[in-house]
Amino acid sequence: MNLLILAGILALAPILNFILVYEFSKKYGTLKHFQNHLACYYLDWLFLPFNILWVLSVNILLGDFLSILVLSMLGSLAIHYFWITKSIRSGQEGHLLDLEKETFSPAGIVHTLFTGFVVSLFISYLIFAFESILGYLAGLIMIAFFIGGFVSSKRIHGKIIFSDTIFLVLGILAILIRFLLWI
Repeated sequence: MNLLILAGILALAPILNFILVYEFSKKYGTLKHFQNHLACYYLDWLFLPFNILWVLSVNILLGDFLSILVLSMLGSLAIHYFWITKSIRSGQEGHLLDLEKETFSPAGIVHTLFTGFVVSLFISYLIFAFESILGYLAGLIMIAFFIGGFVSSKRIHGKIIFSDTIFLVLGILAILIRFLLWI
């Protein structure tokens, strides 16, 4: 497949994610929660250029990518299920959960699938990216995403929570290690 066509297709992922989560949040009366979730509302747009750069800076076989994708989807489902279960028990409202049914909202399902997909791109970037200016640029975009995650955590929770800190610091460290391996 032509790399530019693939880049265009991958660029559609954050656009489709935003439209679906926005519309589901609007339909189910949780749009305000979505708009207040900085990571979902703003930071996820960083995956548009990252996904394009991923195509141009990663050399991976389809089978390897599919293995990473399956593991990433399972991980995303497990993490979001844990978070949603905890949020429902505490009565915390949000655009990702349906308090009445005590499960994922439609927006939550879309977000969980999108997260699994972009995590698979990120992990395959860490393992299979080759040194290039585009590879460094993709990494810098992800560092911006993780730094923005600190602001998002503070805004959502009123403080930067420990689990977010671990995730964000590990993401930044992983990228810096990727950069060091290229030197």
